[in-house]
Amino acid sequence: MTTITATYTGAVPAALDALFDRVADFGAIADWAGPLITESHIESGQGVGAVRHIRLGDGRTARELLVAFDRERRTYTYRMLAPFLVPVRRAEVTVQVRAAGAGSQVTWTGSFEADRPEDAQSLADISTHQVWPVLTTLLAGPGASRSTAA
Repeated sequence: MTTITATYTGAVPAALDALFDRVADFGAIADWAGPLITESHIESGQGVGAVRHIRLGDGRTARELLVAFDRERRTYTYRMLAPFLVPVRRAEVTVQVRAAGAGSQVTWTGSFEADRPEDAQSLADISTHQVWPVLTTLLAGPGASRSTAA
């Protein structure tokens, strides 16, 4: 069994609290992440323990469990639930938002566990080079609250 951790950090020209409120609305990821994620809703629970259902742009669906949430530190963690869309045993992602100059930065950190090292590495590579950069760009799109700091 192999576990690989990957991180991506990107700048978003949005006020810190507004950005965190947007990214942390666990059931509303489709509101800002289309076309990558086209539908989302809370399937069960509230707060930590909530399960969200998402539909990807290619039609596949996934379920994710909110395992930690800290508004003060502007961070939350979710775990992908079986059945997995990729050949992994476990995938967990932490999202953190911080102030950065006149805007904010969002950091995505994932831990991916798989039987074969190449499967864990593949998911880490897809996350850091395709998924998280796109999500970060989409966060800065229409509806983002721009920072007014000088």
